[in-house]
Amino acid sequence: MDQKSLVALLHGRQFVAVDNAGGLSGPQTVFTYEVTGDVVKGSYAGGAIAEGTLLGKVVGPDRISLVYHCLTADGLLKAGWSEGVVAVDHKGIVSLAFEWGWLSKDAGSSETSSYAELKN
Repeated sequence: MDQKSLVALLHGRQFVAVDNAGGLSGPQTVFTYEVTGDVVKGSYAGGAIAEGTLLGKVVGPDRISLVYHCLTADGLLKAGWSEGVVAVDHKGIVSLAFEWGWLSKDAGSSETSSYAELKN
């Protein structure tokens, strides 16, 4: 996959968590991505997340590196980092697999999660 392909796979698309046992986002949290050149940005909300934003960059043909922050539905501010791999399955569904961790509380720990494209 080249950078143009990665941009096409992420830009303007929405994703939901399919596996995120250690995190706050779940199937009700919708992530929307925008990609311009090497810059990745987006927003997310739903479920335990009142509102969140992410910012990062393309770091390889199928890889992105992000920082994110959110306000939870309980009123907590959280911030973290993630390193992600973008893939497409045999049905053409785009997926994201992340290693991630919090920058705030529990710094130094990391988790993994998976996301799938949300089809309307």
